Amino acid sequence: MLSRRDFGKAVAAVTTSALIPANTSYAAFAQAPADPYGVLAREMASRGHRLHHYLWHQSRNNWHRFNDATRAALKKLQWAPPRPSQLADMTILTGNGSGEDFLFMHRGMVREANEILVQAGAAPNQLVNGWARLPEPSDKAFPVPAPYEHLTPAWTEIVRVIKSDEYYEKKLLFWERLYRDPDILRSVSLAELGARMEFTIHDAMHMRWSARPAMGIRPDPTFFDRPPSADELDIDSRWDVVEYNFLGEEYSAQANPIFWKIHGWVDDRISDWMIVHGVRLGMHTGMDEPDWKYKWVGPVAPSDGTSLTSRSLHMAHAAAGPPELTRLEEAVRVLRQSGKTSNFLNRASALGIAGGSVSKEDKR
Repeated sequence: MLSRRDFGKAVAAVTTSALIPANTSYAAFAQAPADPYGVLAREMASRGHRLHHYLWHQSRNNWHRFNDATRAALKKLQWAPPRPSQLADMTILTGNGSGEDFLFMHRGMVREANEILVQAGAAPNQLVNGWARLPEPSDKAFPVPAPYEHLTPAWTEIVRVIKSDEYYEKKLLFWERLYRDPDILRSVSLAELGARMEFTIHDAMHMRWSARPAMGIRPDPTFFDRPPSADELDIDSRWDVVEYNFLGEEYSAQANPIFWKIHGWVDDRISDWMIVHGVRLGMHTGMDEPDWKYKWVGPVAPSDGTSLTSRSLHMAHAAAGPPELTRLEEAVRVLRQSGKTSNFLNRASALGIAGGSVSKEDKR
């Protein structure tokens, strides 16, 4: 396997290093003559990418909230998650392997992003690399955007809390230490680690660094357990423009450059877990993989369980012709007809993330 140093020299493999170098702001990169990040954003903002990412999260997060007819229809369309991530009341399932699916799928997205960046002419130090430490409230390279008005007063208050300095000090730093602690990592499976991170620090980072888009936040009655009207059943294509890169929902987050800092950080915890479990020795110098047991990425499965490439994940959908896009649209329609979808904020409300304590979990 190539080490990161070797990859940096050869630029011949896809690693989990950085879209934005750790101490350089996105704004500085955006001024560069060549803009591989713009290329990446346009790829991730395509309707195929958006629908796949949205479906993957919504189907596994809400499976136990769907009725039998919805589940049957999604199963027919190959969008039945083998391991749902939450129960009907949004209790986190930490013992069924869904957390490993979360880590595996997003590692594939990181690799896909790096392939796109390399093809767009990105330098080795511009590939995906998570924050070495979460940015402090005073950080100038990655400032926390101001609080904003969300779709409900309750959600607006959660946004304010998560963006506060107190939340950073009392909650984010606690989680950061927790998920880097060798003793904690040694005590959990990779699947449990992924499940816990997904619904605590991961969701909180998305909301902390989110900003209200100039075009507003996509309104969606299904966030509030209300089936959409006939003209709301399909997600309007006006939300497919690259400018709609809102970190606060799964239809748009991957078009935002901060998404890759968040998921680079999450991906680095896989390496930490591997080290304490003796999967490999030494520092983060290679691309060795854990023994993945749970690898659901949607209908398109990787041919090699240890090597997930972009073409086997999102690009298969983003580059697909009308039949595949039609199938994605149909699956989204089925899912939305249920009136049961979720986002970072209704999960935060159900799980107590804004208060920092997650009491609803199930070892199944």
